[in-house]
Amino acid sequence: LDPTMVGEVLSVIRQLADEGLTMLIVTHEMKFAHDVSTRLFFMYDGYIHEDGTPEQIFEHPVHSATKAFIQRIRKEVFEINGPDFDVLGMQSAINAFCYKYGITEKQAAAQKCVKVLMRECVSALMREGQRGAAQRAGGDVSGAGGRTHHAGLPHQADTLIPSTPKRTMKNDTTETPVKTTELTRTSRSWDGAVLPDYPQGRPELVAVKYEIGVGQRLGWHHHPVMNHGVVVQGELTIVSLDGMEKVVHEGEIVVEMVGTIHHGENRGEKPVVLYMFYLSGKDLPLSVQHPEIALE
Repeated sequence: LDPTMVGEVLSVIRQLADEGLTMLIVTHEMKFAHDVSTRLFFMYDGYIHEDGTPEQIFEHPVHSATKAFIQRIRKEVFEINGPDFDVLGMQSAINAFCYKYGITEKQAAAQKCVKVLMRECVSALMREGQRGAAQRAGGDVSGAGGRTHHAGLPHQADTLIPSTPKRTMKNDTTETPVKTTELTRTSRSWDGAVLPDYPQGRPELVAVKYEIGVGQRLGWHHHPVMNHGVVVQGELTIVSLDGMEKVVHEGEIVVEMVGTIHHGENRGEKPVVLYMFYLSGKDLPLSVQHPEIALE
């Protein structure tokens, strides 16, 4: 399926399952199969090798082919060829892996593991003088049964703060209060993932204005730094690589995903004007493009 349609189709199937409709489904969406199914059949090379409950198949497989498959879908392997390897790309892949298996609540821990892994591998390479030597680092993260939690924007809080007394005309003793409205306060991005720690070193605060024409689509990319913004005109649709969608309407705030591949597009009837604010650092890019992934 088109990535933008996967979430919608799975939502309909899940609703039908909740209503008690019996269905026989052939799928490659492992997390969905785990969450919805009451009985699973593992097929390989034209044969049914094993069947049972989701817990039996995913957590306690018996057949060797099933074991190999489960191990394969729960493992990410990264090749490190030296101190200058793409750590941001590895972080993005780990985030995508965690989201795929419904363990986004562990993304913050995964990002810390990336930092430790990078430091240890680079230190080892430097000590041994093998800058060009290849080392392989594997990560085995379980948790296919986890569920993804989505967080909406918090309720707005209106506060009236008395202003500093101003000079007034004779007999004018009125004071005008300053009205403040907190638009958002959260530690999660729009997809429910926990935001990473602040970047190390001297920070750079960057503000960018985007103007996206009607029907225009941005390419697949990910942000290595935290950012949020407000749509001041139009309607922006954000689509993750796994098909999750977020529609940001005019006047609304969006807290972007960090390290997760996604793209944005203008499906509305007028140009989108978007102000984004990035908590960056020296020599850190605001976004990393993924031209190898084609837009459908």
